[in-house]
Amino acid sequence: MESPSDPTHSIDQPGKVTKLSVAVVLDNKMLNGTPTAWTTQELQEFQDLIGNAVGIDSARDDIKVTSIPFDTSLKQHHLEGYSAFGSLPPIF
Repeated sequence: MESPSDPTHSIDQPGKVTKLSVAVVLDNKMLNGTPTAWTTQELQEFQDLIGNAVGIDSARDDIKVTSIPFDTSLKQHHLEGYSAFGSLPPIF
């Protein structure tokens, strides 16, 4: 049993995280074949999930999750090119 006068020694691990910033951009979701923005509630759920996964400390760290429509023109171009030849398109 330790008494208050017993010396204690602790060793801190090197590389302590002082601040963590995370940014995530999501493509719009598809709803009945139409690109649709995520709701505020859905974005908050993603933010909470990602924050928990990476160990965000709200007093110290920043996390931002947002949704924008991604440019899929190149994908469409490839899909149209493959369908013109009757072969299967590459998987994206």
